[in-house]
Formats: sequence, C-alpha cells, structure tokens
Amino acid sequence: MIPESHENKTIEIYKCLEFPYKWEFHKVLIENIDAVDTSLVRHNGKWWLFTNVKQNTESTDYDELFIFYSEDPLSRKWIPHPRNPVR
Repeated sequence: MIPESHENKTIEIYKCLEFPYKWEFHKVLIENIDAVDTSLVRHNGKWWLFTNVKQNTESTDYDELFIFYSEDPLSRKWIPHPRNPVR
C-alpha cells in the first residue's frame, strides 16, 4: 500500500501483515517530493510509478502528473521519465 505521505515530502510503501487492517511501514521509495495519489503499475518487465506533484510552493494544486520507473518496486532508485511532467 502507498498511503498519502505528502506532509512528509516522501512516497512510502507499507506491507500488509493481516488484510485488511494491519499494515506496517516498509520503506521510503522517494524523498523530497510533494506528491499525492501515487500508483504502481508493472508493464513490460518494469515498474512504473505515477504520481501527482505540486512543484510550485505557492500553488495548492497537485495538477502535474509525473512518471518514474524502476526494475524493482522496492527500489530507492526511481528514474524520472524524461518528459516529466507528462501532463
């Protein structure tokens, strides 16, 4: 599970101990990012992380979609898509 953690400026992942109520923090995937609504998708042997980022500190909107990819969903080495923000 990837809960909202934008107040920490991180994207964090949790593992399930007893579904659906018991979850445990596993690790930080990305630090120093103000992001919401993060999703992971596996496609063609890679993991893709989609997230909405607020880049302008004066804005209240998370209206820019960023994509990152990695070989391992638990990696701390997420590579940003070269066309970020993609939308």
